[in-house]
Amino acid sequence: MAPLHKAGYHVLLFSYRGQASDGNPFGSPTARKKAKISNAAAAFLADAKGIRQIGAIGYSAGAVSAILSAAAATH
Repeated sequence: MAPLHKAGYHVLLFSYRGQASDGNPFGSPTARKKAKISNAAAAFLADAKGIRQIGAIGYSAGAVSAILSAAAATH
């Protein structure tokens, strides 16, 4: 994420709480719960930091979360 920061973007990195590091799918939150966590991160950026244009980058389940969160934000 350093290139994004160097290019002048604000960067917030976070890890989903309860995410299993051993690959156990039963230890991780569902995609909808992850989207709620992503929504909370976006709300923090908007409310606490005044940032209005927010993008997301995710990999695997994080990408699903970003898509669900973005879809919810447009309604």
